[in-house]
Amino acid sequence: MQLPFQHSGNIEYMDTKDFIHIQTIGNGTGSLLFHTAVKTYSPLRTFRDWGKFFLSDERFVQVDRGNLINLHSIIGYDELYDIVKLQHAKEHYSVPVAQQRIAKLRKYMSY
Repeated sequence: MQLPFQHSGNIEYMDTKDFIHIQTIGNGTGSLLFHTAVKTYSPLRTFRDWGKFFLSDERFVQVDRGNLINLHSIIGYDELYDIVKLQHAKEHYSVPVAQQRIAKLRKYMSY
């Protein structure tokens, strides 16, 4: 599914499968960063708005209050620190997982 984003004064369309990680920023404002392998986008909608949309897509799962991840980007899970490892460009990217989300994440990862 293609979604519009404003980037450098232009409208760009991104496919949801290209998003690796969606992260909240700020102090409770709900502002977001959408991470892809090559760019990071900052849309105008809030985390709550996007959360409803992305959680309806079976590709994404919420791992804590402010992070949604693309299940197809998971390359590992560190059980000692409760961190999921994602492929992000040429580097690995780590995202914390809330205690109450671990069982659900394991189900998706077939643990």
